Amino acid sequence: MKLPDFDEDPQWRRLKQSMGLEADAHAAPMSREPRDHAQLTREELDALTSGDGLDIDAHDLTALEDGTFAFKGRRVLVYIRDVADYIGHVHEPRYHVMTCARIRQMMAIGRFRRYVISVEQDGVFTITRRSGATRLRERRRLLVCQACLAGLQFDGFGWSLGATARTTIVRSFSPARFFEQFPETLHSQVPVITALDAPLDDYPPNFSAISQTLRTAAGWLCDDCGEDFSAPERRRFLHVHHLGLKYENDAMHLRVLCIACHADQPGHGHMKRLPDYQALAHRK
Repeated sequence: MKLPDFDEDPQWRRLKQSMGLEADAHAAPMSREPRDHAQLTREELDALTSGDGLDIDAHDLTALEDGTFAFKGRRVLVYIRDVADYIGHVHEPRYHVMTCARIRQMMAIGRFRRYVISVEQDGVFTITRRSGATRLRERRRLLVCQACLAGLQFDGFGWSLGATARTTIVRSFSPARFFEQFPETLHSQVPVITALDAPLDDYPPNFSAISQTLRTAAGWLCDDCGEDFSAPERRRFLHVHHLGLKYENDAMHLRVLCIACHADQPGHGHMKRLPDYQALAHRK
């Protein structure tokens, strides 16, 4: 039996029209996405899957609760495609899987426009080398950003590890493995609990012990800035940040951050008014 061409099938097109989708849309609207046109067009889908990357406006990119990126119902990677060739040396950019400190910095200085998005699986990306008036397009294997791995604690990555251990994790990482743990499609992520059985979004009674254990394991170093807070009088400035909900206290959902980096997390700007934030700023 031959399947119909769903892009041209009139019944399928009428069904999409009745759902309020454009005829060339390849994904349903994402309920958490506030934009009116949150579905991929054919051209966007082709660009995402071709390996060439897709230029987008930063406002079209959503940061999910776990810190990863989403575009129109798909989890995506970001990287700088167009790089300069200085005297034969090509800077190889890192690709990013979450809103790490580097990404936040680029957003803050208005340079996030340099990034394109991709759903590349094998870690080989299209790079355009610029040397004077010459433009050379090539495929190149890139490495993942270490700050992103630290933020997700992927494979136990953390700044407290030695350089050799960190390098081993970076080189064994691939987008395919990332998408296995953080699925590319978001449409299956629907609530599975109700108001009657949902856990209370609060810290567990033993959170102090969890925090102490994680900070000790991290060597009292901040995952983002790498500053040392091991001195007894400085330990109060090192926190444990929840990537998700407060009752999710496995290592995958937690990060060790100093109060300064903690305050930079989405929705945590209020921490900059805390006395400890001001005290740390004055001590530096």
